Amino acid sequence: MKNKIKIGCVYGFLALETIIIALIIYFWVGLDLISEPPGFKSDGPKLMSLFLLMVVVAPITEEFFFRWVPIRGIDLITKNKLILWIIIIVSSAGFGILHGSWHNIFIQGVAGIIFSLAFLKGGYLSSVTAHATYNSIIIATIFCLKQI
Repeated sequence: MKNKIKIGCVYGFLALETIIIALIIYFWVGLDLISEPPGFKSDGPKLMSLFLLMVVVAPITEEFFFRWVPIRGIDLITKNKLILWIIIIVSSAGFGILHGSWHNIFIQGVAGIIFSLAFLKGGYLSSVTAHATYNSIIIATIFCLKQI
């Protein structure tokens, strides 16, 4: 179990590196991706609720629906690696789209592929840990930026 958590942390940091690269590219082309939703006030209880949602609830549920179901489902049907990777890419693109608009395919979609790699290497616990690591660093960064 300890090794699966370690695998998840490594892949979570790898996914974080991809978001940094994507944000640099987005800023370079003039897209603003760090604006708050209208009416959002970042007080303590809301931040704690957001943290629990992003670090506990979302990784558990999203990894089940976007990694466990498609990867285990295709594994029951066929052992064909090409079909597996098509499923991973389609599922990860869907994961990205459901997080917002087209640009989320490149941020969360790529993160979804990395979470899939964690799943393939260490199973469900590794992909949940990778997702939770990724989200916790993002929310901690947002919190720190709001304090500046």
